[in-house]
Amino acid sequence: MADPFTQTYQAIRAALLAWPKFSALVKPGNFPDMSDTKFERFKPEVAPGDLPEVALLQGAFKLLPFGCNSRVFSMMQTYPLIATFNLLRVTPVNVLNFEFGRAMLKAGENLGLPFIRTWDITASNDDAFGQQEWKRGTMRWVSVSQITVQMDLDQRTIFAI
Repeated sequence: MADPFTQTYQAIRAALLAWPKFSALVKPGNFPDMSDTKFERFKPEVAPGDLPEVALLQGAFKLLPFGCNSRVFSMMQTYPLIATFNLLRVTPVNVLNFEFGRAMLKAGENLGLPFIRTWDITASNDDAFGQQEWKRGTMRWVSVSQITVQMDLDQRTIFAI
């Protein structure tokens, strides 16, 4: 069994790809699976056919305080979803962000995993001129959304992994 962080990453990615209106906007090759052992890096240059490109990353991790003789391991992990677009029109950005939200709602409150207590989209930022690391030399929209997932694993689950 994979660790809970990888399982959660894969559940979010699967939820997005399973939503037909999201997957119709993003070609499968433009949404790499960074948990795949074959994934090494993003393409250094992007061509118009490579956009929109979507990347699901892992961000901040927070281990929540343990109590005395705690029976539950509680933690929060963020997963930034970064979408890079070819044009400076706002409509493609808005449509993709809307379908991203719908796909996550459809996935349910625990994304199909018993150890997920809840998830939230805690921040989103659309930027036509910032996000230098994702523009790759051109002016283009970059949208960054943070998915924060709260996980609770009991002792039995922790030691079974």
